[in-house]
Amino acid sequence: MFRPVMTKKDHQLFNAIWDSVARESRFKTTEATGNEQRFLLLDESGRELGTAEFARYTPYGHSLLRGYKSYDEHPKLRSLKGNVFEIAKLGIQKGMRNKGYFKHMMVLMNHLATTQKVDYFVAVVDSKLVRMVERVGIKMDVFDELIETDHFTLYPVILNVRKLRKNPFIRFVLYRLNKRTIETAKKA
Repeated sequence: MFRPVMTKKDHQLFNAIWDSVARESRFKTTEATGNEQRFLLLDESGRELGTAEFARYTPYGHSLLRGYKSYDEHPKLRSLKGNVFEIAKLGIQKGMRNKGYFKHMMVLMNHLATTQKVDYFVAVVDSKLVRMVERVGIKMDVFDELIETDHFTLYPVILNVRKLRKNPFIRFVLYRLNKRTIETAKKA
């Protein structure tokens, strides 16, 4: 489950959760401009457990990807046609991880892809996330060198939403996740 960040209190909560995740993981972060769409990830009882931020990718404009490197000249990004969104500040609080909450992120991405007509998502993500996504059959295209630090390995990735929408297995998984999320929200 998720909800959009709308109020000042929501923004403060989003920042507190993200700051905690970023500090623990030693992730770099970019400042918000106000053009981002921010969401709080929720558990089944409606308690906030994580964050996700999305913004339309604009070459040479403000970019959520620039925390580590500028990709404006990268041929793979420049070749993307259609509606491209960046994903950033994706995190789940310590103590809430490995409990199956990633499915809420998948439902959120599906919701955003549908409502905003997203063709591609681009992001710089932790290696653990790449493995988790690939376990459910979603292939991310690593488009540049890995970013390695003493604490983590990050992958710059492209997620082809157009291709995913055509995959019957992925459509089924998203259908089941959406159905469960709606049923859980009705109970809460």
